[in-house]
Amino acid sequence: MSFIKDSLPITLENKVKDPTVKTVALGIMAGIYISIGATLYSVLTSLPGNEALLRFLGALLFTIGLMLVIFKKAQLFTGNNLMFLNWLNRQTSPKQIARNWLLVYLGNFLGAILTAALLALIFSKIEPIRANLESIALKKTNYTFYVALYKAVFCNMLVCLAVVLGISFQDLKRKLIGIIAPITLFVFLGFEHSIANMFFIPAGLIVGEVESAVAFSSFVKNIIPVTLGNIIGGFIISLSYIFIVPKSTR
Repeated sequence: MSFIKDSLPITLENKVKDPTVKTVALGIMAGIYISIGATLYSVLTSLPGNEALLRFLGALLFTIGLMLVIFKKAQLFTGNNLMFLNWLNRQTSPKQIARNWLLVYLGNFLGAILTAALLALIFSKIEPIRANLESIALKKTNYTFYVALYKAVFCNMLVCLAVVLGISFQDLKRKLIGIIAPITLFVFLGFEHSIANMFFIPAGLIVGEVESAVAFSSFVKNIIPVTLGNIIGGFIISLSYIFIVPKSTR
């Protein structure tokens, strides 16, 4: 596990130190990248054919979003939940982490909602994709608080694992496998990712022509437990790192 010691904590600490404008800008880019992955998933799963196979292939394509985030060094809220690691190691203060999370969350939201609005205008005219986006959004907004929460916990455990491996491995082949495997798994199993949902839900509700007040309440109903669950998942992976990796290598 020594390969992690030099890259992960340093990368996370550098993200905390980014100035406000840069942090928000990198957050916007991450929101767009994740939305690209979500778009590919939505388009592929709208095609006729074997549902399970299409969902698997869509999950595979979704990983492109996180690849772009890692390779372009954008700031993704769910990945930055690993900053618990720096706090546990007393390298970063809670105030610094809270500032980063708020700015990145805002940036991610702006990037995702912008992409959702633009693509909804296009997909509203393409019936299979329109219907699929609406179906995805309605399914997510019908989850109870606790179902959304636990799906989000498991989601970000896998996302954070992908981020750890994606940042830590230097070999491109290992880096790609480290990203693709966990992300494909979380998408295929239907776990909940707060930033992806900032695309999925608005896009689906827009093409479904849902009344604004209803759309907003439906979005909030999902995004609150999913965000909390993602944070918990990030904490679990950060805590496991503390116990698994010997202190001498951190």
